[in-house]
Amino acid sequence: MAGIYIHVPFCKARCRYCDFTSYAGRAADMPAYLSALEKEMDRWAVRAQDTAFETVFIGGGTPSILPLGAVAHLVAALYRHFTIVPQAEVTLEANPGTLTAEKLTEYRESGINRLSIGLQTADGGLLRALGRIHTYPVFEENYKLARTAGFSHINVDLMYGLPGQGLAQWRDTLERVTALAPEHISAYSLILEEGTALYADVQAGRAAALPGEDAEDDMAKLARSLLASRGYSRYEISNFARPGQECRHNLNYWQNGDFIGMGCAAHGYFGGERYENTAELCEYIGRVQAGEGPVAARSYPSGNDALFETLMMGLRMVRGVPLAALEGRYGAPLPEKWKKLIHTYESGGLMRLENGRLALTERGLDVQNPLLVAFLQALDNNF
Repeated sequence: MAGIYIHVPFCKARCRYCDFTSYAGRAADMPAYLSALEKEMDRWAVRAQDTAFETVFIGGGTPSILPLGAVAHLVAALYRHFTIVPQAEVTLEANPGTLTAEKLTEYRESGINRLSIGLQTADGGLLRALGRIHTYPVFEENYKLARTAGFSHINVDLMYGLPGQGLAQWRDTLERVTALAPEHISAYSLILEEGTALYADVQAGRAAALPGEDAEDDMAKLARSLLASRGYSRYEISNFARPGQECRHNLNYWQNGDFIGMGCAAHGYFGGERYENTAELCEYIGRVQAGEGPVAARSYPSGNDALFETLMMGLRMVRGVPLAALEGRYGAPLPEKWKKLIHTYESGGLMRLENGRLALTERGLDVQNPLLVAFLQALDNNF
């Protein structure tokens, strides 16, 4: 399985918690950027000519901020340059307040069949604190427009652990969103990154404090129980879906599959090479238009590094990793120390090994990071 990721770094306004590569107020750069994307496709088309792609994900930023006609042009260019299978999953990220009936019709007619809408919270005060440009009624209106346009696979992004957020507010968001019956829900805890506006406000006392660890844990448990009661199965740490509606593009990431990343700040992993493009918008456009590659860093994970990467990402999935496939992929048995760790964590109720598949239990998923550190340290110490 292989996928394509396209990064569209433009936003109407930069959210106060965002540390992604995005640019507000740069609409004048959109035509040059889209032209550069096509030139980057030219560079990749030869290298990927023998690859059939099963997923496409256009993310950002806010891809839905592009003017009418731009997304259709972009998708058409992808189909010209690459072999994309007939039943491919083609996703577009969108923010409420940037969608119209005309745009949504364009997206459907261009071949986009999955929409991912960033709501984050239904609470108006929290939306303002996050710097979001929409209200909940605007989200609901956009959601219904998407249904009218024919979208039958919609994801809604949510966040919890927000400054000043209480359990009742989180429950209200979950209940309102599940009442709309999207096929997929992503529920992430806020990670307050240094250097963001919201981080500075919280540190200076200008914004409410983050909920404590126990309160955040209660929010996570509420999400799991409420979503399960509404027919959503947790299939990855932060992702829930109705049966058969899991995000195939992200599943490929978590299985450490090949994907091409194109655009400013895009990451990719293809043919054993992991790379990232320059995050500077003007540098990206200039380098590509000059016929140069936009890659800023690259590596070639192998041996224990590649083994750990595959385990790390695979254990994000509730279904875990098939050990025989893991050993077969790297042509060697698991390190002996790993086998001892698996036994220890299985005995402690943090892991399960069933039918040759290793997975974290619900308790294990809650403490995934220290478990992974132990596996990494075992490799570093040559056990």
